[in-house]
Amino acid sequence: MIEEKLNLYGMSVVNADVTSSNGIQTLILRLSTSSLEEANQVLPNFMPSLRPLIADTNAQGAQIAICIVELTDEKGQLLLKYLLDLQLDSETWWMVDGLTQGWFPHPPPE
Repeated sequence: MIEEKLNLYGMSVVNADVTSSNGIQTLILRLSTSSLEEANQVLPNFMPSLRPLIADTNAQGAQIAICIVELTDEKGQLLLKYLLDLQLDSETWWMVDGLTQGWFPHPPPE
């Protein structure tokens, strides 16, 4: 259901799985992009669309509590690992140097 509605903005799905442990549904999206430069172009559009997509899917009964996104380039280098916990309303991430920060809320530079 998620893959049908997911706008990848040019990225590719390597793998999409939903796992369940102790009644908690986790969506794991493994995505690929050609380069860091392409990732910097698409992430500002893709990442803000993720939470509403999961909320819409959950409204249809999916009950996804956690979403993990792993984005790699064509060489397999990890560019971004992102975790969204909908139960705790929190998000954490690791990203490679040079990846755009335009997709997440952060304080403006002084």
